[in-house]
Amino acid sequence: MAFAFMKGRPNISIFHRATVPASTEALQLLRAAVSQPYPPGAKHPLDFNLEVVDSQLPTRDQISTIQSYLGSNAGLGAFFTSSADANSPAAVHKAATDSLDKIKWPIVVNWDDGDASIGSVQGVKDMLKKLSDKRDGAGGEKKGWFGS
Repeated sequence: MAFAFMKGRPNISIFHRATVPASTEALQLLRAAVSQPYPPGAKHPLDFNLEVVDSQLPTRDQISTIQSYLGSNAGLGAFFTSSADANSPAAVHKAATDSLDKIKWPIVVNWDDGDASIGSVQGVKDMLKKLSDKRDGAGGEKKGWFGS
C-alpha cells in the first residue's frame, strides 16, 4: 500500500518595516489574502501561515536561503537600497545591522515553495498569484485524487 503525504499550509514570512510604504502595502496584501477571497472575486482566501517579523533582519542562514530562492542572477546586493560591498550572508547581516535603512523592505519569503521577494510589492503580488494558481489547479497541478 502506498501513502501520499499531503503538503501542509505554506509558511510565508514578511520581514517588515512600518516606516517603508512598500512594506506596509505588502503586509496589507498578505493579510487580505488570508482573510478575504483572493484574488478579489474568488470564492476563498488563500491558505497559508503568515509570520510578521517587525523591524528585524533575517538571520545569516535565512539570508543565504533567501538568496538561493532569488536565483543565480540575484547577488547579495539585492538586499540593499544602494550598492554595498556584501560578499557573504554574514556581510549582509552586519551591514544591515549597522543601519536598517540600508535594506530593501519588505523581505517576503515563501519557505515551502522556495520563493522570495525583496523590496517589491509586485514580487509579493506575483507570489500570491502563484499560490492562487496552485490552489485553483492552474499550471497542471492536480488538486488531489478526486479533484478536477
